[in-house]
Amino acid sequence: MEDLRYRFRGDAADYATCLAVSDDGAHVAVGNGAGGLTVLDGTSGALRFGREAHAGGVQAIDLAGGLGVSGGNDGKARLFDVASGLERAVIEGEPRAWVEHVAFSPDAKVAAVASGKVLRFVDRDGVVLHRIEAAPSTIAGLAWNKKSTE
Repeated sequence: MEDLRYRFRGDAADYATCLAVSDDGAHVAVGNGAGGLTVLDGTSGALRFGREAHAGGVQAIDLAGGLGVSGGNDGKARLFDVASGLERAVIEGEPRAWVEHVAFSPDAKVAAVASGKVLRFVDRDGVVLHRIEAAPSTIAGLAWNKKSTE
């Protein structure tokens, strides 16, 4: 088992609410309570970019295939390019519901976005591919089977 090692210290500009590391370790993304999103170099901790992403706070973030997806208290999910920070798409959540969970598929072609009792699957351009409605209660977690080929 590899020991955990201290690599760097970064500044999230507010208290951190979520964190994701790219599969290759090249990027670390941190969401904060003020709605900011910071992406750091995964080796040195150098700032790649920082920007306001969500009004009221970032709830969730995931990185895969050169893209990031974040969810926030503003009821939106945002797809962005990890290298440049450029926003690719905004996915509207449910009225009066936060986007609390986001996750990329193992092949990074689809992102799952949970908002209240609704789950959406979107492509890399933010186009909604499928929507599952009316879960019995708020969706409280989200994950893909990383060993799946589907």
